[in-house]
Amino acid sequence: MDYIKRFYISGFLRIAFYLGFFLVYLQDMGLSKAQIGFLMGLSLILVALLEVPTGVVADEVSKKLSVLSPRLYPFSTRWFCT
Repeated sequence: MDYIKRFYISGFLRIAFYLGFFLVYLQDMGLSKAQIGFLMGLSLILVALLEVPTGVVADEVSKKLSVLSPRLYPFSTRWFCT
């Protein structure tokens, strides 16, 4: 299976499983719905801002690196949150 199909499958699985449980997890940590909304909005703004640098990496370096680099980000945030 080529990496494009794997990319779409991993994106679907992330939406289907991870995000549903993540909201429950944040509520269990004691965050209000307003705080959760702020975090989700901030993440969407960051995605929009980081699209251009990722496109430059894809054009100048390699497509695979630009696809894999955002996948490494959640692991770094988990390390800081624990």
